[in-house]
Amino acid sequence: VTEPKLDGWRLQIHIDKSERKVWYFNHSRRNSPSKEHSELFSQMDELLLESCRCQQVILDGEMCAYDTYQERRSPFTFVISTAKGTEPGLQLYYVVFDVLFIKDSAGTVYDLLSHPLWKRRELLEKKNILEFTPNRFDLAKQKEVFSGQDVMREYYELVNNEEEGMIFQDMNSHYYPGERGKKAWFKLKPDYQGDTMDLVVVGGFLGDSAGRRNLSSAHAIDHMTHFLCA
Repeated sequence: VTEPKLDGWRLQIHIDKSERKVWYFNHSRRNSPSKEHSELFSQMDELLLESCRCQQVILDGEMCAYDTYQERRSPFTFVISTAKGTEPGLQLYYVVFDVLFIKDSAGTVYDLLSHPLWKRRELLEKKNILEFTPNRFDLAKQKEVFSGQDVMREYYELVNNEEEGMIFQDMNSHYYPGERGKKAWFKLKPDYQGDTMDLVVVGGFLGDSAGRRNLSSAHAIDHMTHFLCA
């Protein structure tokens, strides 16, 4: 299967609804760090707790920034400023692509690390585990592919839709925490390709808020967020 490669902050989220607590862990397994991020992501805590239909759950996913004005995800650089509330029109948006542990409403525990990806995905899609909210807390989009041609067709479609790239993975694979080499998934991004283009910058778009500009610079280029090339 394939998924869009998201431009965000990879975070594992632990939700304990019985204790009404949420923890955020980064790649280094640190609570990202606990004091700073508990404040930055406090706006997400209530949403995640209300969305949880079980007692406890551990999720793997990407924390992104969503632009409500343009109705699209914003680049990774805006995630922290969005969490701080300094970017008008932007909100945090967590996209789930895996589940590692569930303790359901009846108290039954499911340790899912050794379960195949298709089974973990099936559990995520059940309404009795999580309730998703579009553009705030959502499930990553997946598409089945059956050949190399399918993979490349989906890849170019994602790139044309201005996604960062593509993740493709084996639906029968297990989850290997902290062992990147054993994971049966791969990512493909435009900057991994050898293609080059000769372009001339013919225009630029100024940031529409102070947080999107470098106010200490007198150079126009430091105040722009997007460029038009030909």
